[in-house]
Amino acid sequence: MSHNSRLWPAVALLTWSLQAGAVIGATKDLPDNLHKAFPEIVRLQSEREVCTGTIIGPRVVLSAAHCADLKNSFFIYKGERYEVKFTSSRDYKNKEHDVAVALTTRDIKDAEFGVIGSGLRHGSRIFFAGFGCTHPGGQPGQLRMGLTQVIGMDEDHILSASKDGAILCQGDSGGPAFLRENGENVVVAVNSAGDIRNVNVNVRLDSQLSRGFLRRVADHFKVAICGVTAVCAKKGAVVAALAR
Repeated sequence: MSHNSRLWPAVALLTWSLQAGAVIGATKDLPDNLHKAFPEIVRLQSEREVCTGTIIGPRVVLSAAHCADLKNSFFIYKGERYEVKFTSSRDYKNKEHDVAVALTTRDIKDAEFGVIGSGLRHGSRIFFAGFGCTHPGGQPGQLRMGLTQVIGMDEDHILSASKDGAILCQGDSGGPAFLRENGENVVVAVNSAGDIRNVNVNVRLDSQLSRGFLRRVADHFKVAICGVTAVCAKKGAVVAALAR
C-alpha cells in the first residue's frame, strides 16, 4: 500500500512500539471492484509518477503535499480526463504538514464525494486506500485497501501499525485514511509516509493546520470543500454552505 522518503521528523517524539510481522497487503474480504465501492478515490498521475487522491468537492481533490512535485498531472474519472494544479499547505516544510489539494479547471462530472470527518483516537481502527505497490521496490498498481490501528498521535499526525495489517507503499501517497463514524466512512487523514515494514504516518484532517489550510483554499479559489465549507450529498451535489 505510499511511501515518502521524508519519514516523520515531526512525530519522532511520539512514544510507540512496533508490531512485529506487519506486511504490505490488503484485506481479502473487501469488494472486488473497489472503484464502485469508493468512487471518490482517484489515481493522480504524471508521465512517471503516481499518487492517490480523494474527491472532496466539485473541483477539489485531496492529496499529499509531496505529490505536488508531479508535473503535468491529471486523473481519469468516469471516462473523462481532468488536468490538475496542486496547492500545498504552507506548513509542509516547517511542520511536515504533508497535505495538498489538486484543483481542476472545471467541475468533475458526476462526482461522488468523500467527506472529511473526525473522531480519531489512540487505538482507532482505520483503513487506508491507494494505488500503491504491493512489495518494496514494486510499481504502483490497482486500487487496494487495508486495515491498521492507530498506535500514536500528536496534534497533526498519527502513527499506525497492526500485525499483518496494511503498510503504505509507493503510489499510496495522498490517499485517504477512513474511519467508520455514525454508519458512514469519513476521511480522517492523508497518507504521508512510512518505513514500508511496520509503521505508517498520516496527517490528521481534524487539526487546526488542516482545517485552516482547507478553508484558505476554499476562500481563495472560491471552491466548495465537503465537510469543511459545504454539506455535500454522497453523490454529486453540494447541498449547502456551512456557517463560518
